[in-house]
Amino acid sequence: MSMSSDDAIRQAATAACRIFRQIAAPGLLCGSRIGPEGSRLLGEIRCDNTSVDHRGHPIENAAVQGGPCPPKATKGRQKTMVLKEGDRAPDFRLPRDGGEEVSLESFRGRKLVLYAYPKDDTTGCTREAIDFNRLRPEFAACATEIVGVSPDSAQRHDRFKLKHQLDLTLLADESQTLAQAYGIWTEKSMYGRKFMGIERSTFLIDAEGRIARIWRKVKVAGHAEEVLAAARAL
Repeated sequence: MSMSSDDAIRQAATAACRIFRQIAAPGLLCGSRIGPEGSRLLGEIRCDNTSVDHRGHPIENAAVQGGPCPPKATKGRQKTMVLKEGDRAPDFRLPRDGGEEVSLESFRGRKLVLYAYPKDDTTGCTREAIDFNRLRPEFAACATEIVGVSPDSAQRHDRFKLKHQLDLTLLADESQTLAQAYGIWTEKSMYGRKFMGIERSTFLIDAEGRIARIWRKVKVAGHAEEVLAAARAL
């Protein structure tokens, strides 16, 4: 028995909207490609979680199995609280170079410079690490520890430190737990390609575990000296 045109439209629209819910860009209409007759039969399922008929009147049940379209995709982003100066620093426990685990509590009673960078052994990240390493005695003189963090593994940190003779603690945030908690796992763009990565940032945390200063979208030149001045003043 041949399929009626109405049944064919329903079947095609159902398949199309199943695909839409998985991969299509939010904000489009699920039924927008099936023509006015398809819209009459199915209603247009909008991505604001409202189903309407062809006159724009709300309907209780979407004609497409699965109901309204899904909420807007976040491309890997998670909603995180934007930290501000004066907030308590989120705790963390991560492996460091050498494999030992380190937590924020490990630095209780001392000031901490927590600087986040995108990747070991790249030009800007290497320059920043060398600058902080060079100023370690000055930071120690004002009771301030320096800790770097990136998504690199602890083994990669070991090689990075050995190559550039660094004496810094480097944390391996491979699952981006610290980056998410500190709000520095962001969408970036390079040569027209968008991707998720670390926003180069520095947090100066006081001896009581509160954030005294925040630097975002850091420019490497002169940054370590600026952080040192803030640590001395704290």
